[in-house]
Amino acid sequence: MFKKRKTYTPKIRTRKILCPIDLNAPHKDFEDFLFVNNNSESVRLMGIKKGKEFETGVVTLTSEITESDIFSRFIDNSNEKIDSVDSMLNSIVFYLEEINKFKIGNIIALKNSDNEFGFELEKIRERISMTKKNKLP
Repeated sequence: MFKKRKTYTPKIRTRKILCPIDLNAPHKDFEDFLFVNNNSESVRLMGIKKGKEFETGVVTLTSEITESDIFSRFIDNSNEKIDSVDSMLNSIVFYLEEINKFKIGNIIALKNSDNEFGFELEKIRERISMTKKNKLP
């Protein structure tokens, strides 16, 4: 009668994620997570909630997250057409594996690559100083 529907089993679980950071204003809070969108001609770091592009992100801890969590949040918040669900999920898995190579607080940027996904993550700073400078003389 009815075929049993295949359920998707996540390939990776992590607590590390990239959050947007502006190196000129590091105290600014964006309240978003970043993921790599290579669905179009260019590869870019984008916010999951608002779809805004960012150049850098900081590795932070969150609750446990999988590639399907990121994918579903992207689908819920985007009007973008997806060419291939499988290739996008594999790209997100690669992205999460790359994030796990870095330490919490590292500042990360996207770098073009010749691998099958077209990107790598690159550490551009160990961490950023978050202390506010006293402006008094």
